Amino acid sequence: MVRHDLGCACVGADEACFAHLIASAATGAHEDALMLAALIVRPDLAPALVALSEQFGLALQAAVGSAGTRTLH
Repeated sequence: MVRHDLGCACVGADEACFAHLIASAATGAHEDALMLAALIVRPDLAPALVALSEQFGLALQAAVGSAGTRTLH
C-alpha cells in the first residue's frame, strides 16, 4: 500500500484495488474478487483473502446500512 499524507483525500491504485476486492466479494462476484486477490497475495492464498473480504464487506454493509447511508456497489 502507498502511504499518503494524513490530510490526503486521494485514493491510490492499491487502495482502489483493495476496495474493489471487498466490494466484489461482498456482492457475490467471487471470480472477479479472486482475480483481484491474486494480484495482492500469492495465488494459493487468494481464496482465503476472498472469504475474509466477503465477511468484512458484508459486515461493513450491515454497519453502513444500519447507519442509514448507502451500501457497497
